[in-house]
Amino acid sequence: MAPGNHRRWILVFVPAVSLCLLLLSCRGAQGDEGADRSIVPTKELFVLNGSPGIPFRQPTDVAVDADQSIFVMDGMNSRVAVFDKQGGYMYSFGTRGSAPGQMLMPVGLGISPSGDVFVADSGNHRIQVFSRDGVFLRSFPLTTGDKGDPTDVLPAPFENFCYVCDNDNHQVQVYDAKSGQFVLSWGGKGKNLGEFRYPSFHYWLLQ
Repeated sequence: MAPGNHRRWILVFVPAVSLCLLLLSCRGAQGDEGADRSIVPTKELFVLNGSPGIPFRQPTDVAVDADQSIFVMDGMNSRVAVFDKQGGYMYSFGTRGSAPGQMLMPVGLGISPSGDVFVADSGNHRIQVFSRDGVFLRSFPLTTGDKGDPTDVLPAPFENFCYVCDNDNHQVQVYDAKSGQFVLSWGGKGKNLGEFRYPSFHYWLLQ
């Protein structure tokens, strides 16, 4: 992003029969000290209802790639549905099951800087990685095995890590995004600082 041009995208997600996406954009030049940064003008508003003939069933996450294509995790349909930036349906990938490329109650997804789509395949206790066109690339299990419950995954825009939210084990786990090798984890069940109780989602804002 060019210096002096700040651009911020905020996604508002409603997990219902339909998915309402509100894409907001805020711009400001460096040195504009009088600008009110708390006011974000609306850029686009549209509703996504799923693909033709297949309505959403419990959509749980949404991500936008560098081309502004919109990826929606359609959990009960065990798939990812993809739309263009105007909200037009393009394609979907994933079916119900445990084979490579299949999903079982997936919850979260994230897109890496290279455009790969990381899926928190909760029912299969693993992270799966697809190309942006939906081609299965690889997968890796959580170190917590069949007791792991990945609810979200965040491929970091730095280094080569991806961060996984393990709901049932009250942890954030870090893996090598390419090899799937475990790096570290933190957290535990509790109410003290550094502890969690059933964490579910990452919130990530890039500027």
